[in-house]
Amino acid sequence: MVASEVKNLATQTAKATEEIAAQVQAIQQSTGRAAGEIGEIAQVIDQLSQISGAIAAAVTEQEAATSEISRAVNEAATGTTELRHNIETVSSTAQKSDMTAGTMSSAVDLLQQRFGQMKNRVEDFLSRVRAG
Repeated sequence: MVASEVKNLATQTAKATEEIAAQVQAIQQSTGRAAGEIGEIAQVIDQLSQISGAIAAAVTEQEAATSEISRAVNEAATGTTELRHNIETVSSTAQKSDMTAGTMSSAVDLLQQRFGQMKNRVEDFLSRVRAG
C-alpha cells in the first residue's frame, strides 16, 4: 500500500507540476501581452506629447499674430486721431483764411473808395491852383 500511495502522490505531484507549469506559461504569456500593450501605450503617449508640442507652438504663433494685430490696430487708431486733428487744423485754417480774404477784400474796397476821394481832392486842388 505504501508503494501505491507513493505512486499516487507521484502522480498528483506530476499533475500539480504540470498545472504549475501551465500557470507559469499563462503568466508569461500575459506578461508578454502586457509588455506589448505597455509599449503601445508608450507610443500613444509619445504621439500625444508631439501633438501637445505642436499645439503649444501654434498657440505661441497665434499669440504673436494677435499681438501684431493689436499693435497695428493701435497704430491705426493713433493715425486716425492724428488725421482727424490735421483735418480740424486745415478746416480751422481755411476758415481763418476765408475770414482774412473777406477782411482783405473789405480793406481793398475801402482803399479804393479813399483813393477815389483822394484823387477827387487832388484834382480839385490842382484845378484851384491852375485857376488861381
